[in-house]
Amino acid sequence: APVTVDAQLVPGGIISGQLRRRDGSPAPGSPVSTLRFSELSVPDSNNTTSAADGSYHLRGLVAGDYLVCATIDSFYTCYGASDPGGVPQTGAVFARTVDVVAGGEITGIDISLEPLRHTYLPAINRE
Repeated sequence: APVTVDAQLVPGGIISGQLRRRDGSPAPGSPVSTLRFSELSVPDSNNTTSAADGSYHLRGLVAGDYLVCATIDSFYTCYGASDPGGVPQTGAVFARTVDVVAGGEITGIDISLEPLRHTYLPAINRE
């Protein structure tokens, strides 16, 4: 006897944006990845590489909250993160999650390295 299965295929969501180096130039060929924890606390990740103009598109995402991270010039940082001074592969501080809905595209999720911080020492004049 034939079996009837009721199913609804929902298109996956998309996250897109730009990757930039410290000087503001595009960061082509940089790996970009997402990380989402499901209800079972199983990590769910998607990966891509930025295009020649630094743009990226992560497609086919299940609805949920994602961290979006990239490695730019050996420095690992995430969307909305405060780069802790540019130490390679230290991770990211205060990263923001991106809420993806099925079939929707979230644009403008740009990731860039902060300019290098300068340290200024006080000057003392002797008379």
